[in-house]
Amino acid sequence: MPKVDPRMILAEFFDSRGKATPADNDDLFEKGIVDSMDLLELVAFLEERHGIAIEQEQMSADNFRSIGNIAALITRAAATP
Repeated sequence: MPKVDPRMILAEFFDSRGKATPADNDDLFEKGIVDSMDLLELVAFLEERHGIAIEQEQMSADNFRSIGNIAALITRAAATP
């Protein structure tokens, strides 16, 4: 798999929804930037559009709390064969 730029992928996701990409450390839940439906759509976007599989055990709120956390999750998932 080619090298993945998680922040570009996340920017693409937020842009496709007409939203600005949040700052790396913004708490996405606390600030109301994403909700549970957004998370499901993000996971589908990652899997269907970019071929990045998110395993069930990775579906914790902490992994999706901020752009920085999601970027780290994408990096880990993309490195998994």
